[in-house]
Amino acid sequence: MKILAVIPVFNSWMKVPSLVEAVRRQGLDVCIVDDGSTMSPDLSFLRVKAVLLRHSVNRGKGAALRTAFSFALEQGMKES
Repeated sequence: MKILAVIPVFNSWMKVPSLVEAVRRQGLDVCIVDDGSTMSPDLSFLRVKAVLLRHSVNRGKGAALRTAFSFALEQGMKES
């Protein structure tokens, strides 16, 4: 079974690179949902390490999680 770690983010990009690295070391795939951040960080560190999904406006953590879950299901991952 493939496991996808979901990281919802709203303007808190400072710790994301190290968090992604830590999750990837565990052998997990990573999906970051930018929930309408107003910051424009350098996201070059994500190139191969994570999928980035974006909301154009802040919709809340629940909506960010739903977006990631929909993505996972579209990619063929199954609920357990």
